[in-house]
Amino acid sequence: MTSRITRSAALLSMLPLLSTLPAQTPAAATTQIPPVAASTLAGEPVHLPADLRGKDGILVLGFAKDARSQIRDWGKRLAADYFTSPTVLFYEMPVIAGVPRLLRGMVMKQVASEVSDRGKHHFVPITDNEARWRALAHVTDTNQAYILVVDASGNVQWTTSGPLTDAAYTAVRNHLPPSQK
Repeated sequence: MTSRITRSAALLSMLPLLSTLPAQTPAAATTQIPPVAASTLAGEPVHLPADLRGKDGILVLGFAKDARSQIRDWGKRLAADYFTSPTVLFYEMPVIAGVPRLLRGMVMKQVASEVSDRGKHHFVPITDNEARWRALAHVTDTNQAYILVVDASGNVQWTTSGPLTDAAYTAVRNHLPPSQK
Protein backbone atom coordinates (compact mmCIF):
# COMPACT_ATOMS: atom_id res chain seq x y z
CA MET A 1 0.00 0.00 0.00
CA THR A 2 2.82 2.39 0.87
CA SER A 3 4.59 1.78 -2.44
CA ARG A 4 1.35 2.51 -4.33
CA ILE A 5 0.97 5.82 -2.47
CA THR A 6 4.63 6.66 -3.09
CA ARG A 7 4.28 5.97 -6.83
CA SER A 8 1.13 8.08 -7.00
CA ALA A 9 2.83 10.91 -5.18
CA ALA A 10 5.82 10.68 -7.53
CA LEU A 11 3.56 10.80 -10.58
CA LEU A 12 1.62 13.77 -9.19
CA SER A 13 4.86 15.62 -8.49
CA MET A 14 5.76 15.26 -12.19
CA LEU A 15 2.58 16.95 -13.48
CA PRO A 16 4.01 20.49 -13.38
CA LEU A 17 6.99 19.29 -15.44
CA LEU A 18 4.77 17.57 -17.99
CA SER A 19 2.71 20.73 -18.51
CA THR A 20 5.81 22.52 -19.83
CA LEU A 21 6.24 20.03 -22.69
CA PRO A 22 4.59 20.82 -26.01
CA ALA A 23 1.35 18.98 -26.70
CA GLN A 24 2.04 16.41 -29.37
CA THR A 25 0.04 13.91 -31.28
CA PRO A 26 1.49 11.31 -33.62
CA ALA A 27 -0.42 11.18 -36.86
CA ALA A 28 -1.00 8.29 -39.21
CA ALA A 29 1.04 8.61 -42.42
CA THR A 30 -2.14 7.99 -44.44
CA THR A 31 -3.81 11.14 -43.13
CA GLN A 32 -3.53 13.54 -46.04
CA ILE A 33 -4.28 17.25 -45.94
CA PRO A 34 -7.28 18.40 -47.95
CA PRO A 35 -6.47 19.95 -51.33
CA VAL A 36 -5.76 23.66 -51.17
CA ALA A 37 -6.20 25.92 -54.18
CA ALA A 38 -5.67 29.43 -52.87
CA SER A 39 -3.34 32.42 -53.04
CA THR A 40 -0.87 33.84 -50.57
CA LEU A 41 -1.45 37.39 -49.40
CA ALA A 42 1.30 38.30 -51.91
CA GLY A 43 -0.97 36.99 -54.68
CA GLU A 44 1.05 33.83 -55.41
CA PRO A 45 -0.98 30.70 -56.24
CA VAL A 46 -0.76 27.79 -53.80
CA HIS A 47 -1.83 24.24 -54.62
CA LEU A 48 -1.29 21.79 -51.82
CA PRO A 49 -0.21 19.08 -51.62
CA ALA A 50 1.06 19.37 -55.21
CA ASP A 51 3.33 22.36 -54.45
CA LEU A 52 5.29 20.32 -51.95
CA ARG A 53 7.02 18.54 -54.89
CA GLY A 54 9.67 16.71 -52.93
CA LYS A 55 9.62 19.10 -49.97
CA ASP A 56 8.33 18.56 -46.50
CA GLY A 57 5.91 21.12 -45.12
CA ILE A 58 5.15 22.87 -41.87
CA LEU A 59 1.62 24.24 -41.73
CA VAL A 60 0.63 26.60 -38.93
CA LEU A 61 -3.15 26.66 -38.62
CA GLY A 62 -5.39 28.99 -36.65
CA PHE A 63 -9.11 28.74 -36.11
CA ALA A 64 -9.87 31.95 -34.17
CA LYS A 65 -8.71 35.55 -33.99
CA ASP A 66 -7.20 34.92 -30.56
CA ALA A 67 -4.74 32.42 -32.10
CA ARG A 68 -3.24 35.13 -34.37
CA SER A 69 -0.33 36.07 -32.09
CA GLN A 70 0.71 32.42 -31.77
CA ILE A 71 0.48 31.93 -35.54
CA ARG A 72 2.56 35.07 -36.10
CA ASP A 73 5.24 33.93 -33.63
CA TRP A 74 5.50 30.52 -35.29
CA GLY A 75 5.64 32.13 -38.74
CA LYS A 76 8.48 34.46 -37.78
CA ARG A 77 10.52 31.64 -36.31
CA LEU A 78 9.93 29.39 -39.33
CA ALA A 79 10.83 32.24 -41.70
CA ALA A 80 14.17 32.66 -39.92
CA ASP A 81 15.10 29.06 -40.79
CA TYR A 82 13.08 28.17 -43.88
CA PHE A 83 12.10 31.33 -45.82
CA THR A 84 14.13 30.31 -48.89
CA SER A 85 14.63 26.65 -48.04
CA PRO A 86 14.81 24.32 -51.02
CA THR A 87 13.66 21.40 -48.84
CA VAL A 88 11.01 22.73 -46.43
CA LEU A 89 7.91 24.72 -47.30
CA PHE A 90 5.96 26.51 -44.57
CA TYR A 91 2.72 28.43 -44.43
CA GLU A 92 0.72 30.36 -41.87
CA MET A 93 -2.85 29.28 -42.58
CA PRO A 94 -5.76 30.93 -40.81
CA VAL A 95 -8.86 28.83 -41.40
CA ILE A 96 -11.58 31.39 -42.10
CA ALA A 97 -14.11 29.01 -43.60
CA GLY A 98 -16.44 29.69 -40.65
CA VAL A 99 -16.45 33.44 -41.28
CA PRO A 100 -19.57 34.47 -43.23
CA ARG A 101 -18.68 35.19 -46.87
CA LEU A 102 -19.94 38.76 -46.58
CA LEU A 103 -17.41 39.46 -43.82
CA ARG A 104 -14.40 37.58 -45.22
CA GLY A 105 -13.12 40.53 -47.25
CA MET A 106 -13.18 42.80 -44.23
CA VAL A 107 -11.53 40.15 -42.03
CA MET A 108 -8.81 39.48 -44.61
CA LYS A 109 -8.13 43.21 -45.06
CA GLN A 110 -7.56 43.52 -41.31
CA VAL A 111 -5.38 40.39 -41.21
CA ALA A 112 -3.36 41.49 -44.25
CA SER A 113 -2.60 44.84 -42.60
CA GLU A 114 -0.94 42.95 -39.73
CA VAL A 115 1.27 40.75 -41.94
CA SER A 116 4.64 42.03 -43.14
CA ASP A 117 5.33 42.23 -46.86
CA ARG A 118 7.85 39.41 -46.45
CA GLY A 119 5.38 37.31 -44.45
CA LYS A 120 2.67 37.64 -47.11
CA HIS A 121 4.54 35.12 -49.29
CA HIS A 122 3.92 32.40 -46.69
CA PHE A 123 0.42 33.39 -45.54
CA VAL A 124 -2.50 31.45 -47.05
CA PRO A 125 -6.06 31.92 -45.79
CA ILE A 126 -8.12 28.72 -45.95
CA THR A 127 -11.76 29.16 -46.94
CA ASP A 128 -12.99 25.56 -47.10
CA ASN A 129 -12.70 22.12 -45.51
CA GLU A 130 -12.70 23.53 -41.97
CA ALA A 131 -14.02 20.30 -40.42
CA ARG A 132 -11.27 18.27 -42.13
CA TRP A 133 -8.53 20.70 -40.98
CA ARG A 134 -9.90 20.61 -37.43
CA ALA A 135 -9.84 16.82 -37.43
CA LEU A 136 -6.28 16.65 -38.80
CA ALA A 137 -5.04 19.16 -36.23
CA HIS A 138 -6.93 17.55 -33.34
CA VAL A 139 -8.37 20.95 -32.37
CA THR A 140 -9.40 21.26 -28.74
CA ASP A 141 -8.85 24.99 -28.18
CA THR A 142 -9.43 27.37 -31.09
CA ASN A 143 -7.35 30.05 -29.35
CA GLN A 144 -4.15 28.09 -30.03
CA ALA A 145 -1.99 27.65 -33.10
CA TYR A 146 -1.89 24.13 -34.55
CA ILE A 147 1.27 22.97 -36.29
CA LEU A 148 1.25 20.10 -38.80
CA VAL A 149 4.41 18.53 -40.17
CA VAL A 150 3.57 17.01 -43.55
CA ASP A 151 5.60 14.94 -45.96
CA ALA A 152 6.13 15.61 -49.67
CA SER A 153 2.80 13.93 -50.48
CA GLY A 154 0.83 15.99 -47.96
CA ASN A 155 0.49 13.21 -45.41
CA VAL A 156 0.43 14.48 -41.84
CA GLN A 157 3.41 13.04 -40.01
CA TRP A 158 3.07 14.84 -36.68
CA THR A 159 1.08 17.60 -34.98
CA THR A 160 1.41 19.86 -31.99
CA SER A 161 -0.37 22.94 -30.73
CA GLY A 162 0.15 25.98 -28.58
CA PRO A 163 2.44 28.95 -28.33
CA LEU A 164 5.95 28.96 -29.73
CA THR A 165 8.55 27.79 -27.23
CA ASP A 166 12.09 26.59 -27.82
CA ALA A 167 11.02 23.05 -26.84
CA ALA A 168 8.03 23.07 -29.20
CA TYR A 169 10.11 24.42 -32.08
CA THR A 170 12.80 21.80 -31.50
CA ALA A 171 10.10 19.11 -31.49
CA VAL A 172 8.77 20.33 -34.86
CA ARG A 173 12.27 20.33 -36.36
CA ASN A 174 12.92 16.86 -34.93
CA HIS A 175 9.92 15.53 -36.86
CA LEU A 176 11.38 16.59 -40.19
CA PRO A 177 13.58 14.08 -41.99
CA PRO A 178 17.27 14.49 -40.98
CA SER A 179 18.17 16.02 -44.34
CA GLN A 180 15.49 18.72 -43.89
CA LYS A 181 16.36 20.03 -40.43
